Amino acid sequence: MPCLLPSEDLFPSDSLFPETCGRVAVSRELPPDLLAAQISDPRTGAVINRLAEDASTQENVLGDLKLSGELNGGTKEASTALARDPLFSYPDLYPFLDVEFYGPGVNTVWEGRIDKAPESNGDTTAISPAIVGHKAALVDDKGLIGPGFIDGDLSKWGSPSLQRVDDAAKGGYPLVASISTGFQDSGELPAGVLIDFRNLANAEGENETGEAVYYGGGVDIGYALAGLKNIGAISEGSGSWVDLLRLSVDDVLSSYFDGANLKATTTAQTIVTAPGAGYKYVLAVASYGASGTTPYSDCHAWLTPKVVGAHNLPLQGEWPDVGFTAKQMLAYAVPLHTYLEVNEEDLEDDEFVIPQAWFSDPGSMLQVVEDLTKYGLLDWFVRGKKFHLRFPGTYGHKWQAYTGPSNLQEQALDASRLWRSIVVRYTDVDGSVRTIGPPGSGAMVEDAGLEITDPDHPAVRMDITRQDVLDLNGIGTEKQALATGERWLEQANLLSRSGSCTLSYYALDDKAVYRPVSQLREGDLVRFPDAHDTSYRRVVSYEYSHTTRSASVTLDAPKESVVALLERYNAKIGALNL
Repeated sequence: MPCLLPSEDLFPSDSLFPETCGRVAVSRELPPDLLAAQISDPRTGAVINRLAEDASTQENVLGDLKLSGELNGGTKEASTALARDPLFSYPDLYPFLDVEFYGPGVNTVWEGRIDKAPESNGDTTAISPAIVGHKAALVDDKGLIGPGFIDGDLSKWGSPSLQRVDDAAKGGYPLVASISTGFQDSGELPAGVLIDFRNLANAEGENETGEAVYYGGGVDIGYALAGLKNIGAISEGSGSWVDLLRLSVDDVLSSYFDGANLKATTTAQTIVTAPGAGYKYVLAVASYGASGTTPYSDCHAWLTPKVVGAHNLPLQGEWPDVGFTAKQMLAYAVPLHTYLEVNEEDLEDDEFVIPQAWFSDPGSMLQVVEDLTKYGLLDWFVRGKKFHLRFPGTYGHKWQAYTGPSNLQEQALDASRLWRSIVVRYTDVDGSVRTIGPPGSGAMVEDAGLEITDPDHPAVRMDITRQDVLDLNGIGTEKQALATGERWLEQANLLSRSGSCTLSYYALDDKAVYRPVSQLREGDLVRFPDAHDTSYRRVVSYEYSHTTRSASVTLDAPKESVVALLERYNAKIGALNL
């Protein structure tokens, strides 16, 4: 069989023609790493212009290109210098136009939109358009009211308005019952709303009524439900009691809709569903409409109410610990209030039921996303125009690099950041301050999930009690507080194990294929075979410079400092003072 060798005409070298047929050494060819950008109209998808390193016209040549991304968030910023006259405007650099950076084979490495008109670059004839990732869609509307998912905040329940009290008295059914909120049966049952008739000594009792009123800050209500428990006996005429929930468009009942009447049932649940849009108020109504001959013997009823927004999501959990998962709520809200796409395959579910999620103050969808994801273990990010919610390590590329060439820097252990356990202090829905902590902490509720037992953790190894109190702002529940404390321990301790590196030109993936480092993305995993820890580490942020073909990477830690981490959890570190 003849030996197949390169042609001597093309490669005139005797060394290419050995005396015996054998293996020819072939060097591995690296893939091209040139990048280009396509600018298009987001309304039609029509391509407006192409920018590239090898563009035929000087004004379309990409210069000093930089790309960045982070978790949580996704593609962050991009910048480039174009050799254009800053005195002119250019139709391909108009705000909100789509920008896609890609390599050979149309391998997309970064997507976003033009954020603002270009600015001149010093004294040179060049301009630098500001480009941001499509995460910016989450902050386009900063005046967003809602969405309202579920609200168990008892501080929003109170007495009727003065106008309503006056109207009811003129109608012959005075609102005489007092309204209060708090725990019932010494705290053994969930906190609720009390409609209290105990102070009445009127023997007739005709048409005497109590109304507890809820206002959700202007957000449309889909339905309200409440567990009802009578904790006192009515001396006579119990069948004449009215117990129901009522939805109203305003606080004077200009237009309202009633739910089913429980008629003083000892233990039951009542619900009322809005027949349409525009219902903003919920009323819990208790009324005695019969003539009696003896005084009332006790208070009437406790209610454990939940208000649900107008979204038709199926309720999760078991009463009264009901709510919705982050996946449910984000799949509904993100495409409703932004231009971002949400696909089933891009969303994962940790099945944690969030019992309080009501956004009645003006804000952005970014605030909603951050609030709904801070308790879970999922990454969220925007790539292209798609919103993702994923478990770490289940997406992206896997890379391999060596400590020397990549200049791996690992943060040294810092005792001030090595928490062994945490006590979480929070305000419950009834306004009381409660605590949850690890076993032996003396907190009201103790849970082993708030203590690290890993024998390799320095505080555990040295038997040091390194504990603080995490004070949460806002209304919460025991489950939320526990989830927040567990997440805090994970994230705060992770800071001491963080690191950084610089990947240049090309890096191996897990299939031993060289790829340009411009393909690196947030959420990817990097392994260092010659490090003391050879496991994969997560890329939480990167900044890529195409001029130097290098990416500065932050590994295995959130981008925040401890102070910023506290801001994200809307919390502070304080003294216990149990």
